[in-house]
Amino acid sequence: MTDTPHSDVQDLRALASSIDALRGRLPVVGDLHRAPDRATVGQQISDLGKLITHLGDKLVAAPLGGTDTSVPDALYTAGEATSALGNLASQLAFLNETEPQREQPDFREARQDALAAIENSIETADTSLRQTAKILVLSAQLKAARSRSTTTATAALPLSQAPATPPAAPHSRPTRSR
Repeated sequence: MTDTPHSDVQDLRALASSIDALRGRLPVVGDLHRAPDRATVGQQISDLGKLITHLGDKLVAAPLGGTDTSVPDALYTAGEATSALGNLASQLAFLNETEPQREQPDFREARQDALAAIENSIETADTSLRQTAKILVLSAQLKAARSRSTTTATAALPLSQAPATPPAAPHSRPTRSR
């Protein structure tokens, strides 16, 4: 299946919207209705994994030698969010395992550190998901603008002057040093 510029723009916008929705469901420390728990975090990691797979498929389908870095950049920031959510799940597991020893001095300090790590992980996931969505939205806007300018420029030319194919990039020669 070949993506048209319009379908690619729509797909990027839909991905950005899905990322924003996931970001909106991140746990909130201290909120009884959105407190972090392992099951919810696991589901969020799974949902993010599906979005990363979709981005990976877009990267595989991209033309070789392309200069668009938006998909790799979005994959990078989505990966940071996944890592933060993985750390969050690990810290939640630690808190669950050490619940019976919570009053012991050594465990009390370690549990406080885990709570700080949880807050940091949620913050990192939120920031990374926000960046991912922003990258995708900006990419969609750029593709839409390019599509409009190409359509407008081609429509303005008489048919005899309209290019049949886009002009090739200038060929650069490798230089040799002696």
